Amino acid sequence: MPSTRRVVQCVRFVRRQSANIAAFAYTIFLFMKSDVGTVILPTTSLGISLIGVPEAHAFLEGLIWVTLHLLAFDVRTSYTCLTPNTKIIGLEEDRLSKPHRPIAAGRISVQTSRRLHILFTVASLLDSMRHGLLVHSASYFVLITMYNEGNLSSFWMTKSGIIAVSIGILGSGVVACFDHDRPLSLTSIHAIIMTVLIQATTIHAQDFRDMAGDAAIGRKTLPMLLPRALARWSIGILLLSWSIILVAFWDLPAGAALVMYGLAGYTACSFRAGGTICGLLLAWLCHFSIDFGQ
Repeated sequence: MPSTRRVVQCVRFVRRQSANIAAFAYTIFLFMKSDVGTVILPTTSLGISLIGVPEAHAFLEGLIWVTLHLLAFDVRTSYTCLTPNTKIIGLEEDRLSKPHRPIAAGRISVQTSRRLHILFTVASLLDSMRHGLLVHSASYFVLITMYNEGNLSSFWMTKSGIIAVSIGILGSGVVACFDHDRPLSLTSIHAIIMTVLIQATTIHAQDFRDMAGDAAIGRKTLPMLLPRALARWSIGILLLSWSIILVAFWDLPAGAALVMYGLAGYTACSFRAGGTICGLLLAWLCHFSIDFGQ
């Protein structure tokens, strides 16, 4: 019957559209997949460490804010091109180090990615206006422009510094969203500064997995400049050193200090043996110390 046929057509249309929406959402997720554990989880855990478990809507506000900013960065980085006549270095890097990313995997075109970058940038700025975080967003986008178009990502020191400060900006924005847009407390400021310093001095742990891609685009990172063993040992030494500093700074009780040292030692040994779990646990060590130090 005609009515039955229309119902079937409608159901098929809904299924097709649902599948298209799901595929597009997954494509967007693939842009930031590698940074969920190194940006999204650390910044949200920082907010929880400083503010406590936020209300559901405040948590969602913070999660949306940091995700929009991260996507603006990740989408732009995936098609970075230093001049109009050079090859897309972000694509060359992703083909070797992160082949799951949408452009490298052939899921999306460069032109569509450019439109998405504009969309996420505008959405980030509008969302920041709602929360009084426009200065945070402006600073963040200046930094990532320097990182990409300014080619400051090609040298390990400027690369680490920009990423660390950017994560600090994202973390402070999440804390503000979780705390209903109130000004940061002195404890929060101290914690964010500590987070930036820790990230700046240890973020080269992530570069071990990206060595092939970095070499392909001429980027110089510490794992490429230092002997492999020394580069891995440096992570362990820095981890233990930061643990000592955090214990002293937050005046942690003996039990918490032992857990800190134990986690730092375990992470250092695992990384020295070839593991790459350092990023998230590093951030967690810092936030663990905040919980006990407040």
